[in-house]
Amino acid sequence: MIARLIKALRRPSLLRRLILILVVAGGLVALKLALFLVWTVQKRDMDNMNILVARGLLAVIQDEAEPERLVAGVQRIQAIDEAMGLELGLNPEMAKAAYQVFRRDQGMIYRTPKAPHTQMGNSLPGLGTVRVEGVDWRVATAVTPDGQLWVHAGMREADRRTLLWFLGGANFLLIALGFLGACIFFALAAHRGLRPLAQLAELVKRRHPGDLNPVIPHTSYVETAPLVEALNRLLAETRELLDIQCHFIADAAHELRTPLAVVSAQAHVLGAARTQEERALALKDLQEGLDRGALLIRQLLTVARLDTQARRPQFEPIELNALLQGVASGMAPRFLQAGLDLAYFGREPVTLSGDAVSLRSALENLLENALKYAGAGSQVDLRLFSEGNEVCIQVADNGQGVSPEHLPHLLERFYRVPGNTATGSGLGLAIVQRVAEEHGGRLLLGAGLEERGLGVTLRLLG
Repeated sequence: MIARLIKALRRPSLLRRLILILVVAGGLVALKLALFLVWTVQKRDMDNMNILVARGLLAVIQDEAEPERLVAGVQRIQAIDEAMGLELGLNPEMAKAAYQVFRRDQGMIYRTPKAPHTQMGNSLPGLGTVRVEGVDWRVATAVTPDGQLWVHAGMREADRRTLLWFLGGANFLLIALGFLGACIFFALAAHRGLRPLAQLAELVKRRHPGDLNPVIPHTSYVETAPLVEALNRLLAETRELLDIQCHFIADAAHELRTPLAVVSAQAHVLGAARTQEERALALKDLQEGLDRGALLIRQLLTVARLDTQARRPQFEPIELNALLQGVASGMAPRFLQAGLDLAYFGREPVTLSGDAVSLRSALENLLENALKYAGAGSQVDLRLFSEGNEVCIQVADNGQGVSPEHLPHLLERFYRVPGNTATGSGLGLAIVQRVAEEHGGRLLLGAGLEERGLGVTLRLLG
């Protein structure tokens, strides 16, 4: 039980955090209030009490002409004052009163045992702090209208500070009890105030795992609105990613059907071949089917990667001139083997912020398209140049080209120009278009070299 409680207390809690903030804030307020009461209100009250004692003492003795009756009156007030001190819980020494009584023509006519032998202050009415015989005193002075009789009622500053702390402790205890009640109220209020979070959690918990519809709470609070919006945005993105995966699986299943069927058919032909020529032809067709399937799988994986990383691309500085030279050099042998002339026209080194893997894939798909569809004997140019604030990568050829009515569809996934016998998946330009969108750029299609063939330009912000 105790271990479970300790484990629960170690877990971060918004409720405990809120209560702690309220308790700390309330504690600081209570402490400040206690200090204010001790050092301001209590000091003022004690000064007022000292003045009242001096005035009361003077009122009792001012009409007494006989010294014995005057002393008796002072002693009565002294007894009352000391009895009140004891009632407050002061020790006998602190409770003792310190009075001095003076007549102008006789000097000091009476003092209590605690009062010093030296006069505490002058004969002017008021309140002040004086140092007498090496001790600091807080003294209240009351004087008759004719100035012939005056009284000093004093308290040692050390006793005064002790009394302040004593009374302050009592006040602080009362404030602490009130603060404890306030803490309980804060805890109940915070628990109730955080109930919408618990209701929101319960609302999400009751949902079916496949339910990706927006969460709509019963009551929309200002504090929970950002959490609900973020949750709904995450659900929408998850739903979109699942839709993309579903489309990807459907497209992959559809497109892989043809190369797999070709491979299966050519495998049967190869197994039934009787002559060396038949086997060589079947093996060639089988290899082409495998190459097409491998290319299709590679492009499908590229599409899937671009779709899933679209919201969080990992950009880094890329030197485009070196990247284009590397891709062109790697594919040059295939162009020579197919009877095409590949030329690269670069420029000075240019650095661009982007995803190197995605840009390399785009370049390879642009050159792959030219390799497949330009036709033997064609010229293919790869260019890197700038126009305004854009860096342009262009692949242009002088091959057979594409009819204008088909150009708008070339960027659609799995679109193939009718009548074209070259092997392909219809994903190459769609991949390049996706890379352009990922980098905030655009992909333009137009005429190729000498207004012939096809020209594809990838324009990126420099």
